[in-house]
Amino acid sequence: MPNNKNILTPLTFLTYTLGCRVNQAEIGTISHRLSAFGFQEIPPALLLSRSPALVIINTCAVTLKAEKESRKAIHHFKRLYPKAKIVAIGCAAKLVKDADLVISNKEKMKSLKIITAKFGYQTKKSESDYSLIPKSYSLTSSGRSLVKIQEGCDQFCNYCIVPYLRGKPKSTLPREIICQINKLVDQEIKEIILCGINLSLYGLDLTPKTTLTALIKKILKETKAERISLSSIEPEFLYQNLEFVELFINQPRLAKYFHLALQSGSQENLKQMGRKTDLNKLLKTVRFLGNKFPEFAFRADVLVGFPTETEENFKETLDFINKAPITFAHVFPFSTRPGTPAEKMIKSGKWHDLPNKIKKERVKKIMDLTKSIQEQEAKNFIGKILPCLITRKISGGYEAIANNSWVVHISYRPSSVNRRILIGKEFPIKITGYSNGVCAGEFSSGGLVNYKSRQEPGCR
Repeated sequence: MPNNKNILTPLTFLTYTLGCRVNQAEIGTISHRLSAFGFQEIPPALLLSRSPALVIINTCAVTLKAEKESRKAIHHFKRLYPKAKIVAIGCAAKLVKDADLVISNKEKMKSLKIITAKFGYQTKKSESDYSLIPKSYSLTSSGRSLVKIQEGCDQFCNYCIVPYLRGKPKSTLPREIICQINKLVDQEIKEIILCGINLSLYGLDLTPKTTLTALIKKILKETKAERISLSSIEPEFLYQNLEFVELFINQPRLAKYFHLALQSGSQENLKQMGRKTDLNKLLKTVRFLGNKFPEFAFRADVLVGFPTETEENFKETLDFINKAPITFAHVFPFSTRPGTPAEKMIKSGKWHDLPNKIKKERVKKIMDLTKSIQEQEAKNFIGKILPCLITRKISGGYEAIANNSWVVHISYRPSSVNRRILIGKEFPIKITGYSNGVCAGEFSSGGLVNYKSRQEPGCR
């Protein structure tokens, strides 16, 4: 029997996460649960002078690079804090070695119970209190919070390991999401970022079934969240759900951007990937949105170097990105993932992995293209006013996130805002310039963006 460690003198911990926004939301929840039960998270400023007793690493395995980074993180923290217990959780947890404790995705939300049992820690609260801790969320920066609403995927694209690691789709009940958002609003959170492994599948597993569109309408009606955005969305969900698209055009509280799980701009390549997107329908929808709301921005995940991707396929992807246009791209080279159809095809000799040199060249070409698109888009913003949520102080002013996801650096003039406490508040910002993916702006004469008062809803 291990010796019980009573957390009356707080046991310290540190969290570190890799990968997607779902991972960020989950590690945020784990951190809050540990704190609620008497553990103490070490602030970054004190890490040089204090060593944590626990280091919890939320791993990622979506690419080979992410898996290697997860393994590297474990080794780094073991060297940095040799006396700490290293806990590996998440997608790559079982693929990496050397952690003192491994917790799978299936058991991730039971991390607190597993950790206390494994290492013999005695918490301040009883086991019956575990259910009182809120579901997955994480504060990303001042005024913003991730809220996980969905888990899992059953699409099984040929390159993707995620369905094997995350399991079947599972949605959080709408009433639980509403209650959680209202609690965050009470903490003066302005932007709620709904995240999930595949948001387009939200609600289809519930009884009765519901949809992402219905959930967003419910959030608009029953919460005071001032800005609502999505971590990512499947492209086909847009052109199959006109009501959803029009909701984002017409509702000022909905962010004016989509992050598309695009992967490729070649119809032939998408077919080989096992993807369902109709690029012609998607392009029409994207242009419809752009015509209705010129400041609407599109971001996308793009996978390059898939084994069947020809030079012509890649040129088609460049052409689609330019036509849409896709302003920001998260580009990653294909890497073989264990157990996927792509791995089996490569092992059988039917497909051949492309040279890394070609993959790197294609990544660079897309990044160069999106940089030129950003410059053109930013020129169109100059002189316009965008609602911007101020997230932090920077040299010479503040950094903010516009409602179309652009980062804006704002020149600070105390007299223009009457010395208000600005961080975590939304202001109308006049765009004055652009440099390296970031807009420059200044406070407009309109002051703080005001929203009409709405009745405070309760948790039901």
